[in-house]
Formats: sequence, C-alpha cells, structure tokens
Amino acid sequence: MNILVCIKQTPDTERGCPDYLEGAGRIDRSSTERIINVFDSYALEAASRLCDACPGSKLVALSLGPAEAKAVLKEALSISADKAYLVSGDAFAGLDAPASARVLAAAVRRIEQDEGVFDAIFCGKASTDGETSVVPGGLAEELGRALVSGCSEASSDGPAVLAKREVKGGYELISAPTPCVLSCVKPEGSFKFPTIRRKLAANRALIPVLGPEDLAADTAGATKVLRVYRPERSGSCDFIKCETDEESAAELAARLSADSLI
Repeated sequence: MNILVCIKQTPDTERGCPDYLEGAGRIDRSSTERIINVFDSYALEAASRLCDACPGSKLVALSLGPAEAKAVLKEALSISADKAYLVSGDAFAGLDAPASARVLAAAVRRIEQDEGVFDAIFCGKASTDGETSVVPGGLAEELGRALVSGCSEASSDGPAVLAKREVKGGYELISAPTPCVLSCVKPEGSFKFPTIRRKLAANRALIPVLGPEDLAADTAGATKVLRVYRPERSGSCDFIKCETDEESAAELAARLSADSLI
C-alpha cells in the first residue's frame, strides 16, 4: 500500500509552558522544547503496522511547519517512514485549522505527482497545541476522500481499509474505500522505536521542502484570535489530622459530601 502520515511538531508541555508572541495571537514555539505531537505518534504507529502487514508498502511522512520541523520528520524516518516532505514558508506561519487543511491538501496533491496516489492518509486526532480536532476532517473534505475518525488500528481489506474505531463502550469496524483519511487515537500494544541504523540513515536524509511557490493553496483564515493569555492559577490545601486513619478518612468523606463532590 501507498501510505502517508501527517506529523506536527508541537511544544513539549510536559517540560515547560511556552511563551506567547505579543500581538501575533499565537505561541512562541521557540520558547520551549518541541516534539512529535503525541496523537501523530499514534498515527505513525498505526500506519507502520499497516505497512508491515502489507509487504511492498511505502510510508511517507509529511509535516507543515518551520524549518525546525525537519527534526520530527527525521525521527519518523528513524522509526518507520521511508520518505519525508516538509511544507514550510513565512506564508504558512500561524495558519488556523481550515487553512492548515487546505495547505496540507495542496501538499498531498503535489506529492502524489511523484509518489502516486496514497491509499490511506493517517493523522492524529488532534494536536496538543491547538486541540481543534478538525484538520483531519478538513483534509478529507478538501481531497474528496472518506474519513474514519477515532481509529486505533487499520488493516487492508482488498480495495478498502478496515479500520477499528473507538466508540462508547467498545469498538466498531468500518470498511472505508481507498483512498481515505484516518484520524487516529492510541493503538494497543507496544510501539516501534528508532534503531541505530535507521537513525544514522535519517540524519543523512535530504528532506524536500515545499514552499508557497510550490503549492497553489489558499491561506486565508476562517477564525480570528481575539486574545491569548496565560490563565491564572489559585488554590489552597487543607490538611486533615485526626487520631486515626479511619477518622481522617471519615472526615474527608464528610467534607466532600458537604461540598457535593461525592
């Protein structure tokens, strides 16, 4: 199968909170460490498993972002991707979700001229910085392809992809005709890790960059950021000290019940 996975570089919020660009209405990505968006790592794993199950498959990684985003593409190459492309340029900075979907769709069309039509395009269900969860759907709409959301696993089903989709209380299986777009959640089981050999090859890899001049994409935004701010945090802590642990637990339960928390 011919497979594409979309990967975004996002701030590592586990290690620090990014600053904001005054007047720009967006975060300063250079103010903190950056990593592969966690949901996109799920998409990479699901795409990799599908490739492994279909001998002769090809996995291409795509990212929209600044030049520094090559780092996450090289990480994808070191794990399982065969090729990678970066979409980058000043005109693409600070795009909202609808504009991002249009640019990604234009990039897919351009890359398919060289790589062939992708049977399946894997995306994370959301990005940890924007959390709109609408880019995969927008990408599918722009490309005119079927979308399966909440996918945790995918397999080949003849001219279709059979996707295991999370629903309330369990899973359902959906057969989507190819080409299609899959929005992914965390797959079950262990994940692939980079190998030394693949890391060395990834570090030497030349990643093509597609700029505004290569893509006929509308970058007009559909949303407007009115204000960006860091929320105020406040809190207090009460210590319960009774004669015994049992009395302390009873006092805690009583207080929580009085506050209608239990």
